Amino acid sequence: APRNCRDLQDQGLTLTGWYYIYPDGNPMRVMCDMETDGGGWIVFQRRWDGSVDFLQNWDTYKRGFGNQWSEFWLGNENIHLLTSTGSFQLRIDLEDFDNNHTYATYSDFRLGGESEKYPLYLGAFDSGTAG
Repeated sequence: APRNCRDLQDQGLTLTGWYYIYPDGNPMRVMCDMETDGGGWIVFQRRWDGSVDFLQNWDTYKRGFGNQWSEFWLGNENIHLLTSTGSFQLRIDLEDFDNNHTYATYSDFRLGGESEKYPLYLGAFDSGTAG
């Protein structure tokens, strides 16, 4: 069973979209970006048009929220689970209102667990036009 979007890509899936992966043996529905920078990325946040209120409480951020077709947050617990299964790179893509694009990638990305209040751990800045 695929554990992440890269595994799906290795199986021949090439379209960006929503897929089931099995990081710990249980199904998790995630958006896979199969186009950006070689593809195989798990998208855990998307902000697009302001249609979803991101001012939410702890439990909502823990579970995840939003609309799969516009804006969403995958959920702190899901991100913690995913990043505890291996070594991950974080890519942040930004676009302003004038359609200017920038990005940054970081090594060794993981999110700690709820008992630690979901701390963000990042390694070195790898590449990008933002930093």
